[in-house]
Amino acid sequence: MSVYFDYLSGSPIDPRVIDVMIPILKGTYGNPLSLHRIGREAASILEQSREQVATFIGASPEEIIFTSGGVESNNLAVKGMLTVHEYGQLLASAVEPMSVLQSAQALESWGFSTTMIPVDANGQLNLLSLDKLLNKFVRLASVAWVVAETGTVQPIEEVAEQVKASGVPFHCDATLAARLFPIDVHELNIDALTICASTIGGPPGVGALFLRHGVRIRPVIDGGAQEMGRRAGRENLAGIAGFARATELALSERQIRFSKLRELDRCLKSRLSEIPDLIFNVNLPSRAPGILSCRIEGMESEALLMQLDEAGIFASPASPCSAAVRKASHVLKAMGLSDEQAASTLNFSLSWETEMQEIDELIEVLKSAVERLRAMSF
Repeated sequence: MSVYFDYLSGSPIDPRVIDVMIPILKGTYGNPLSLHRIGREAASILEQSREQVATFIGASPEEIIFTSGGVESNNLAVKGMLTVHEYGQLLASAVEPMSVLQSAQALESWGFSTTMIPVDANGQLNLLSLDKLLNKFVRLASVAWVVAETGTVQPIEEVAEQVKASGVPFHCDATLAARLFPIDVHELNIDALTICASTIGGPPGVGALFLRHGVRIRPVIDGGAQEMGRRAGRENLAGIAGFARATELALSERQIRFSKLRELDRCLKSRLSEIPDLIFNVNLPSRAPGILSCRIEGMESEALLMQLDEAGIFASPASPCSAAVRKASHVLKAMGLSDEQAASTLNFSLSWETEMQEIDELIEVLKSAVERLRAMSF
């Protein structure tokens, strides 16, 4: 038996995406910057892909910068948009991904400052606090649409409206929102937006940053004229073509996928509720379907995950990134949870391809694991 509930850490590539990538991997080796025919063929694939990705979020092709993924896109947005200024402040929610928070730490070492927007017990941003923090020294505000660890959905339209009304540029990490919600960057009045391929059935290691016309940015990677001089380095052509195909599929199948995720999410939440002492970390009707963060009082997640792993069921702790360094999730800490509660947290993430039977298998094994560990503790 092998059952997967860790789709936020890594997801399978849609076979229809692989079908697009293989011919390019086998036969398209030209450099898109080369002027000869083989280079022009590569350039044509690159620009067609750029148009498709732009369509996915309501942008123009020249507003799309291809990157190696969400982490690089966030680094480029935060560092690149701040460092066009000599000084200033970054405003970010306390539950931003580590790629934003560690970019902020790097900026602080260069003389910039960072202010965190507080969140409530569900991880939702406080709009009143945001309004009070916006001032003439803020050069950029960055807020993730969906909090990866909890599924909390931020009121992104209101946030964008509030930030833009103050004259501050706005960046949004939409890597998870892209698999759920329609996105129109110009309707939302967003200046920069991060998306990646892997959350929508595309290949890992490929992403994009939307950058609105006229918004200034300083490259983070130097050494080439690729991506209109905004991101140096040879483009991953096969990955980008796969990304483009994944956006086409996501557009055409969005409603089906969302409905399936919502149904699976309801089932998983209901079944998890059968386990004694299990507490959900987020209780919001607008939580993103397919992401469930919960904890079992008095029980460390690591022990439970090992039991699940032995049974061929794969899930994750509160934050895979934090777990690697055995550090409590900054997201859960910002929500007011203790170190002990964070250490007890499990994260189950679903795909539209998850089966109901797999949820039944998870619950059966998890119940047994909890009973076994409880008996061992006495």
